[in-house]
Amino acid sequence: MSVGRDQVEWDEDGLAWRRLVVRFLLGVVVFRVVFNGVYPLDISGDEAYYWDWGRRLDWGYFSKPPLIGWTNGLLRGLGVDHPIGMRCFSTFLGTLGLWGVYVLMARLFTRSTGFWAVVALGATVGNAALNICLTTDAWLMPCWVGALYSFWRYMEAPSVRWSLQTALFVGVGVLAKQMMLLFFPLALIFLVLERRALLRRGLTWLCGGVPLLFLVPSLGWNARNEWITFTHTGDHFSKAGFSVVESLTTFGEFVGGQVGLMTPLLFGGMVWALVWGVRSWRSVGSNLKYLMVFALPWVGFLLFSFKKTVNPNWPLLFDVAGILLFAGVASVRGEGVRRWYRRAVWVGVVFTGLLYGTLQLVPRSGLDVTRVVPLREISGWSAYGERVGALHAQVPRPEETMVIACGHRYYAAALAFYHPERPQVFHWHPAAKVNSQYDLWEQPSASAGVDALVVVHGEGGVPASLAERFERVEKWDQFSVPAQGRRVREYGVYLGVRWRDE
Repeated sequence: MSVGRDQVEWDEDGLAWRRLVVRFLLGVVVFRVVFNGVYPLDISGDEAYYWDWGRRLDWGYFSKPPLIGWTNGLLRGLGVDHPIGMRCFSTFLGTLGLWGVYVLMARLFTRSTGFWAVVALGATVGNAALNICLTTDAWLMPCWVGALYSFWRYMEAPSVRWSLQTALFVGVGVLAKQMMLLFFPLALIFLVLERRALLRRGLTWLCGGVPLLFLVPSLGWNARNEWITFTHTGDHFSKAGFSVVESLTTFGEFVGGQVGLMTPLLFGGMVWALVWGVRSWRSVGSNLKYLMVFALPWVGFLLFSFKKTVNPNWPLLFDVAGILLFAGVASVRGEGVRRWYRRAVWVGVVFTGLLYGTLQLVPRSGLDVTRVVPLREISGWSAYGERVGALHAQVPRPEETMVIACGHRYYAAALAFYHPERPQVFHWHPAAKVNSQYDLWEQPSASAGVDALVVVHGEGGVPASLAERFERVEKWDQFSVPAQGRRVREYGVYLGVRWRDE
């Protein structure tokens, strides 16, 4: 695609734009690292869950491929598996992803387009969260952007280098999250529409075939565990009864979550760019079509939200492609669209600034953090783990007393992470169905401990199926976190005396 006059004017000095990107990224890294150190936040339940995977390295896990477990295992081996270390590693991955955005958009359009795309994406609430929480998405974004760049270079000049580089990014991404498997099918759709000659090249199929080799060990693990990851993933798409009210509710929640993560003007710009791109398909260049193909699956999630709840992070990859599409359209449509785009970027900066301000000011202001959604998910876990750890030290035989958590898996994972001794924490629930990785690991037994400190979320007491495994159960303590608040977490702590194996 030829570069138009307006596009050239928006890229007056390519080297200057590159310097701006480097300075921006350095500023972002310094800010986020300092923020992580000065305002340490509790890790989320998912982060603690994945951290526990890192203590038992394997070729696969209940709900995800193994990369996030391996990452936490690496951090543990380096002695930095604590909140600050985990957040800094997430920032490192996020920065790689933003640099990938620059080189991709500079290649597809101009360096100035690359700069504004980096600022736009870096200023979203979703990207800020991505650089705070070390979850599977932290790996996914840089792998996705790297694959987009490498595959475009392959299409420009097919070679073994770009084919294998694409395969490497896709393969690593597949080890992070199943969603990465959609990359090559989408790439094939683009080839069918725009570059059919490449379908006859073996190197093209290498891009999609090599990543499957990355999954071989994980597939073997699944075969030994009744294909549990596939079963769990399939549950997300299981048919549910139809209700107009419920469908509109889940749809509204999805749109609201996307607006919140992308910020309002960028969300609107992405939707507009998708509509405009589809209507103008025949007249736009291959660069815009490329981004459009990789952004359009977002519409599928939008429609799926009428059926079931869609977690805000599920369409992450397509959100990224959509925001880049908006940047690309702005670069070729003239100054009017660019002004809209720049306003959207600055609105994003304001929203993200408010997020960081909320994260640091509210907990220190004396206000009730249980009322604030972002804080509610990452608050109270350290106090919970430390309190149970202190109670564990007070039991008659702490060395022979195992720890069991009842309720959601987060209560077991956060307790394992924040307990001062970081013991193995067993998870107990009465359902026969496997619901988490804890159900695949060994269960409590006499070999693990004679007694047990049982932690129950809520006020229901020890489940009968667990209580009957002891000679007797004694109430040990009751506490809430936070001690004052609108939505506190209540915990009951019990001492189970003398475990009896079945």
